[in-house]
Amino acid sequence: MLGLKDLTEDQRKGVDHIYSADNTLLVADMGAGKTVCALTAASELLQDGELKRILVVSTIKVARNVWKSEPQKWSHLEHLYVDLALGTELQRKNAIMQGNEITCINFENLVWLHEFLGKDLTDIFDGIIIDEVSKLKSNSGSNFKALRKHIAKFKWRLTMTGTPVSEDWTGLFGEMFMTDGGIALGRNKTKFLEHYFYPTDFERRNWELIPGQEKILLNKIGDKLYHLPDYRHLLPELIEIDVPVEMEHHTRTMYNNFKRDCIMQLNDTDIHAPNAAALTGKLQQICQSFLYSPDGSVNRLKPHKLDVLMQLPCIRDKIPTVVVFWFKEDLTRLRQALADAVVLDGPDSIDQWNAGNISVLLLQPRSASHGLNLQAGGHNLVFYAQTWSNDLTLQTIARLYRRSQAHPVTVYHLLMNDSIDTLIRSRVQDKAQYQTLLIKHLTSNI
Repeated sequence: MLGLKDLTEDQRKGVDHIYSADNTLLVADMGAGKTVCALTAASELLQDGELKRILVVSTIKVARNVWKSEPQKWSHLEHLYVDLALGTELQRKNAIMQGNEITCINFENLVWLHEFLGKDLTDIFDGIIIDEVSKLKSNSGSNFKALRKHIAKFKWRLTMTGTPVSEDWTGLFGEMFMTDGGIALGRNKTKFLEHYFYPTDFERRNWELIPGQEKILLNKIGDKLYHLPDYRHLLPELIEIDVPVEMEHHTRTMYNNFKRDCIMQLNDTDIHAPNAAALTGKLQQICQSFLYSPDGSVNRLKPHKLDVLMQLPCIRDKIPTVVVFWFKEDLTRLRQALADAVVLDGPDSIDQWNAGNISVLLLQPRSASHGLNLQAGGHNLVFYAQTWSNDLTLQTIARLYRRSQAHPVTVYHLLMNDSIDTLIRSRVQDKAQYQTLLIKHLTSNI
């Protein structure tokens, strides 16, 4: 069992900061030890009588597989019992009313929690930890609104993320609001946008940072941010490989015509895209070698990517590999082609993977991209489908590329030539500049 002596110097400094500050946005690369730092500081605050109860907000999988189990890995935390307010309404109520010092609930149940406890929420819990606060960066979501009325009343707030500005700068408003209750950036999103950004479209849905405002913005929130230094230089190499996939003539003609006309007839069914978002989705489906019909049925095309996937050395030689899918039809195809593949769907599949008993683990990034430790099971990852989200991409890679990874990690991106795939990959790489600038600010104090 690990103990306090096993925390790195950087982690111990992080614990000291979290303990002493009432409002902290902890920024750390995936696998840097955010959870143990948070629990160590929380344990000391509880033991010293500074706090009475702490609410932890996370995803369901991270609640069950990380927050519940992490205290049992450390001797100085084994006295902590993390109760889970998950499952049925009765189970959630029992967990809340049991009175354990730390209770963990998932994002989707924040609305229920607000309705159940109302104004008594901060009488019961005086501390809050929000794991992956980037999930609350949109101030229009129901989960954000459920916490909005309570967040400023907590005595102590800790929010955590590895990717605070992975998409753009506008998400900082929601993240900082959850960190300090609106002190640094105010409580009005529109005023925040108009002060630091300018609209790039008539409907004011897209905003760009005003040149020079990034330093002002970052200095404004700087005292609330704490960065756990990058440890990845201590890890084996990360190798990313773009694998081109050729589209055969018939599919290419279909793709180009649909991109031009936004409509096609397939198997006597008209398939159309009424707007740009729908068109993008349909083009992605063609790249994945299928098309959904309006009635939900599936029209299968020649499996270009699947053929290339099966020839990758890690798949061909049955070396443990995580394969990332996006659509349900992707999953169907992959399970048919890879008879021994297992879907990541709970603690058992995670344990079996990390024990080396699974050769192919199928992962959907929306449900398994944050907080899970998969580094013990392998060091190969394939993006069978691309995602527009830089956050999901980075977080998914970090399931393998994190502390305790003993081997170089190889990431394959299967990209259909001259298609929406290559555009998505380019956009994701462009978004990485936002994260780089923020980390530079945190490490150089510009």
